[in-house]
Amino acid sequence: MFMPTEIEKNQDLILKYLHDLAIKKGSVELVGAQDIQRDLGLDPLKINQAVEFLKSKGYVEWLRYLGTAPFVFGFVKLTSRGEYEFQRK
Repeated sequence: MFMPTEIEKNQDLILKYLHDLAIKKGSVELVGAQDIQRDLGLDPLKINQAVEFLKSKGYVEWLRYLGTAPFVFGFVKLTSRGEYEFQRK
């Protein structure tokens, strides 16, 4: 039996979070790394790992700039491909 990894669980959690925010606001918007941490309670390393994998799959786009440590990005947003993946689950 296949058990999802911790990174996969965190990816799903962040994907759902971004989807729910887009539905609530009526549009896809940039979401800050610190907002994700505050709302989901994940540590920065786990957020970075999950968002990097989501980005590699094309499910999110991110905005990177200096001064975002301990995060590797400042803001992230759901793509249409990410919304499609969310709806498939």
